[in-house]
Amino acid sequence: MRTLALAAMAVILPTAATAEPWSRAYVVDWMEPAFFHGGPKDENPAPGTDCPKGTAPPHGWKKVLKTRWRKDADIAYYMDAENRPDLQRVLRFRGPNYENVWEQPTLAPDLGLPPVTGKIAYGFNLDDNVKTGGFSTPEGVPGIDNGYYRAGGCWASYRGQPYKSQRGVGINGYMRDGLYTVLIVMSGNKDPMNDDDVTFAFYQAQERIMKDALGQVARDVSFSVRPDLRTQSIVKAKIVDGVVETRAPAEIRFRDEAWNLRMPDQVQLIGGRLRFQMKPEGGLEGYVGGYRDWKVIYRKQAVNGRDGEMNQGIDMPSFYYALERHADADPDPKTGKNRRISMAYRLRAVPAFVLTPDSKEVVSVPRVFDGKPASQLAAATATPAQ
Repeated sequence: MRTLALAAMAVILPTAATAEPWSRAYVVDWMEPAFFHGGPKDENPAPGTDCPKGTAPPHGWKKVLKTRWRKDADIAYYMDAENRPDLQRVLRFRGPNYENVWEQPTLAPDLGLPPVTGKIAYGFNLDDNVKTGGFSTPEGVPGIDNGYYRAGGCWASYRGQPYKSQRGVGINGYMRDGLYTVLIVMSGNKDPMNDDDVTFAFYQAQERIMKDALGQVARDVSFSVRPDLRTQSIVKAKIVDGVVETRAPAEIRFRDEAWNLRMPDQVQLIGGRLRFQMKPEGGLEGYVGGYRDWKVIYRKQAVNGRDGEMNQGIDMPSFYYALERHADADPDPKTGKNRRISMAYRLRAVPAFVLTPDSKEVVSVPRVFDGKPASQLAAATATPAQ
């Protein structure tokens, strides 16, 4: 393995501009929804340009429990601290006939979740229309589409400066502790800082992330690809002055963030785009975005509905309605309601070595891994959006 790693280093880590084949490989060390925080630095709940009233206040259990089919005496019983276990149970089974409203949210009323009203957001102009989306980037690029941020950006768990939100810190802790590992490989044939024909791939690793002595994600560690088409994709990109961008909208798939294995594990973006800055120290930092099935986003949160409602102060059915309200793509032919919502993730990655599933070969050029001939997998790789 040491010989293999040393050989890989010569391929993966060139430092001078060349016109020869080159490759870079990374392990993702941070992934979170790309939500802009317009408040004071390090004051996550404070009012800001994004949420003028600050983080959305909890609805309160009394309000959540108040429905036309529940008696005031029952609500008083559940509000008694002595009956907390019963409250935890009834929060889930609070439908008119004791249905699980985390699984069937439309059986509960919409209590409202304040949307982001600011004009700044991270992400992409996914529909190439500067008049839609309603956001501009911090640098002033107009037409940014990020309906997920619009719907959930005032929720206390999501608010915060990059890498400092409650949710981001918590969920990346699970990734760093070994729940899953996301890999990136890209290659080209010109100057690695300026190449108009780059192949870029996302993979999931078989191994856990390793940490260095400071508790950060270790650099230059070897990982083998998990041969799972659900969490890998290959797209064509270009690099201009060290900035990596997709050449055209594409389907992008990768392993989703999570805090347990019961959560949906795949991000599937239609009309996907990416933009990453190659960092002087060898890392990668930027964004990947597109249109995602908003019901998958809801299910991901509803798996831990008790935590969301008991500890994070959000009413799960109201989150469902907010996502539905701000969905902005892929209308259902029958109902006309949009089935996808624009979104973006913030990713940061450090150099790594990526190996084939059997750990015998360095993946210097992205390719599909699932044991089938490459000729049979053309449809499995990323394809231009319709």
